[in-house]
Amino acid sequence: DAEGLKLATRRAAAPESRRGVVMAGQWPGSGGHAKKSKSRRDGDDDDDDAELVPVLGDQVVTGESTPRRDDENARRGAVTSARRSSPCVLKDAVTDEQARAVLDFVCAPGGGVSCAPIGAGGPRERPDTRRDHAAWAIDRYFRTRSREPDAFAQRDCHFVGVASLNVPNNFYVSVSGELVRVNPRVDTIANEVTVPREGVVFSSGPRAVRGTLVSRRGGSNRGSSDDPLRPEAGAATTFKFWAGSTAQREPGEGPCVVETTVVYDFDGDGDADRTESFELVGVPREPDLAPVETKIIGHSAKARGARFPRQVAGARVSLLVRSPNCPGEVNVWESAAAYPSFLTVPYRE
Repeated sequence: DAEGLKLATRRAAAPESRRGVVMAGQWPGSGGHAKKSKSRRDGDDDDDDAELVPVLGDQVVTGESTPRRDDENARRGAVTSARRSSPCVLKDAVTDEQARAVLDFVCAPGGGVSCAPIGAGGPRERPDTRRDHAAWAIDRYFRTRSREPDAFAQRDCHFVGVASLNVPNNFYVSVSGELVRVNPRVDTIANEVTVPREGVVFSSGPRAVRGTLVSRRGGSNRGSSDDPLRPEAGAATTFKFWAGSTAQREPGEGPCVVETTVVYDFDGDGDADRTESFELVGVPREPDLAPVETKIIGHSAKARGARFPRQVAGARVSLLVRSPNCPGEVNVWESAAAYPSFLTVPYRE
């Protein structure tokens, strides 16, 4: 509507990212290197199975997260890791040069992660390949970062697209029109989809969403397994995707805007059971990109239909993006340098 268009125009923020190649030294984003844990010794490998701080949107990430047998990306071998139970994995398509860049970043002096276990004579030296060592380093970096107050799972497990979370109910936006658990491509910062007049839909597969509704509590519950880093609030969808415009706007026209809708099919019958609509957001002209995210517009969500069920076994979620004033001139990108485009749902297996 007109009022929403004015609001989005006023709120068109300075872009957070530009497309293009990012040097390994800038990985994995503004979070920088992990801080050294005072409770761990350099070279101590006993924390490989340490519990991770809950940082994945509305979901708790633990070291016990494992790929489901029926997960399509797992069947395709989209990821590789010395420990496939790791929630943060190295993608199979990673080149030797990319693996070396990962090691250069994670193992840099003062980086907060000791790579002694994969050094000569270390307990993780074998198999002695750069890719296996990079997979170990990404896992260790992610586990270290997860204990810090500014941890952000999708950023800390990204490395400009060569790493991926592989946990239930976290989905990546793919230019194929899917919401996928793991995006196997390592060139995600180069992939975009143009938003046509009718909009573009990104949808998870059938039966992709399963688990128990997340309970978020604060205050006296701090320290429990119910996500103590979140304020007291109800369960909610979390998303962040990158968008930019190719339109040449005239002075006074304001930026191109996008509107976002999330649709749930809880019982898998193909009908929409819950619809969440969000306010319009202005996007910059490329090569600048800006995030469209619930962190900024989540308060504007207007939900229609059913409440979140306590438990789901065969649900599907879809993300609809359209531009009312710039159809065909707005792109949604799989990733920017610092963050991938993602959506998480408030269920935990």
